[in-house]
Amino acid sequence: MSYRTKLRGAVVSTCTVALLAGSGLLTAPAQAIGNQVVPAHTATTRHRSSPAEDQVVTFFRHYREAAKGTRAQTLLQVEEEFLTPELIKQLAAYASANQVDPVFRQENIPVTYSYADGGAWDLLSHKVILTMNFEDGSSTVMWYKVQDVDRAITNLENAPS
Repeated sequence: MSYRTKLRGAVVSTCTVALLAGSGLLTAPAQAIGNQVVPAHTATTRHRSSPAEDQVVTFFRHYREAAKGTRAQTLLQVEEEFLTPELIKQLAAYASANQVDPVFRQENIPVTYSYADGGAWDLLSHKVILTMNFEDGSSTVMWYKVQDVDRAITNLENAPS
C-alpha cells in the first residue's frame, strides 16, 4: 500500500470517529438510577428545557417529595403554589371519584419520570409531556398545560392512548 493510500485511510477513519462521537452515537445511553429523574432529553441532544418544562418538572419534583414525606410542604401546599384553583378542584374531584392520587393517577409514587416539550397547547399555552414509571413496571403519560404568561399549570390529563 502506498503512503497516500494509508494516509487517506487514516484521515477517513479519524473523520468517521469524530462524526460519530459528535453526533452522540458513541456515547452510552442515560440510565435510571434509583429515584432520580431521567429526562427524555439525553446529554447528547444538548436540549435546553423550556420555561414550561421547568415549571412542570419543579412542580412534579416538589409534589413527589411531599408525597414521600421528604418535603416540608403538604401536597395541597405544593398544588396551591403551581396550579390554578380550578385545576386543584378538578384534581380533588378526580381523587374522590377514582380513589387514587390525582397527579400520579394511582396509589403508588413513581420511581422515575421523564419529560418532553409537547409544543403549543393553544395560542397562550404550552404542553409538557411527563411520563411516570412505577416500581411494578407500569408507566403513565400525562399532558400538562402551562400558561405562557404566568407559568401557571392550568390542566393535566392522561395522554390519549
